[in-house]
Amino acid sequence: MKKFISEFVKRGFMAAWGGPVVLAVVYRMLGANGTLTALSADTVFIGVITSTLLAFIAGGISAIYTVERMHLMWKTLIQCAVLYADYITIYLINGWIKPAAIPGFTLIFAIIYVVIWVIVWLCTRSSVRRINEKINR
Repeated sequence: MKKFISEFVKRGFMAAWGGPVVLAVVYRMLGANGTLTALSADTVFIGVITSTLLAFIAGGISAIYTVERMHLMWKTLIQCAVLYADYITIYLINGWIKPAAIPGFTLIFAIIYVVIWVIVWLCTRSSVRRINEKINR
C-alpha cells in the first residue's frame, strides 16, 4: 500500500501541471469565439484549483497498475470509477455541465474509456506477439 500511495503522489504531481494549462486553453478558445467575455477572480481561482486536482487524481490513479496482487479487470474498473467520479465532480463544481447532462456525459465517458482501452489492448497484444516471435527465433 505504501508503494501505491508513493506512486500515486508521484504520478499525480507529474500530471497536475496539465490541468491549469488545459483550462487556460479552453478559456482562451471560449474568449476567442465570443462565448466567454469575462471571468471573475473567483471563477479563475476555482477553475485552476479544481483542474489541478482533477489532473492530479487522473494522473495518480494510473498507479493502480503497480499493485501486483490485483487482477487487471479490478484495476481497470477501479481506474474507471475513480476517473469518472473525478471528472463528474469537478465538472459539476465548476458548472461545466448541468446535472441534466450527467446521463449523456456518462455515455460519452464510457464509450471513450472503452475505445482507449481497446487501443491499449491491441497495441500491447501486438508488442507481446513481436517480443515472443523474437524470443522464439
